[in-house]
Amino acid sequence: DGYYWLAESLYALKDYNGAIAAYQKVEKIAPEYQYADYVQYSLGCAYFDLGKYALALSPLERVIKDYPNSALIAYAHNKLGEAQYKLGKYSEALEQFNYLKTNYKEGDFLADIQYWSGESFFNLNKFTEAVEVLNKFVATYPKNPLMPLAYAKLAWSNLQLKNYKAAKEGYTKGIEFDAKNAKVREAIPSI
Repeated sequence: DGYYWLAESLYALKDYNGAIAAYQKVEKIAPEYQYADYVQYSLGCAYFDLGKYALALSPLERVIKDYPNSALIAYAHNKLGEAQYKLGKYSEALEQFNYLKTNYKEGDFLADIQYWSGESFFNLNKFTEAVEVLNKFVATYPKNPLMPLAYAKLAWSNLQLKNYKAAKEGYTKGIEFDAKNAKVREAIPSI
């Protein structure tokens, strides 16, 4: 128990390298530890938080494969999808996000997966799907902090589909939502 709680403390202090070392010690000393699913999930999150997305994949996949009844399954799918997205594996990320949308009707991650699904379609140049998903996002989560970026991606997708009126509306709403958001301003191409 000592190394596990040390790891949790280090993680809370954002000492991710220290947390990883302590989680790995738990794995080595007690592979059948009662919180083994939490060890794997937290290990994946620590790698993710360090920007080591490829290293995050394996522990998150282990949670899903080895602990199918864990309370962390949904969170593992979500974080796995985020890591795959960060690695440019958009189709794989969509698989995780679609699993969550299909199997979970409630959860604090639903808004994020809706947005990241739209982003994934956008990055796959599937603009019709991106518009569909992002329209649902902006309609369902109007106060979400990702809203300005959603409008920018929605507008750009509509621009690619030659839906100019919808593109203009998306850019205008994104700017109205957060005129100071540099990412929105950067996302606005000169038309």
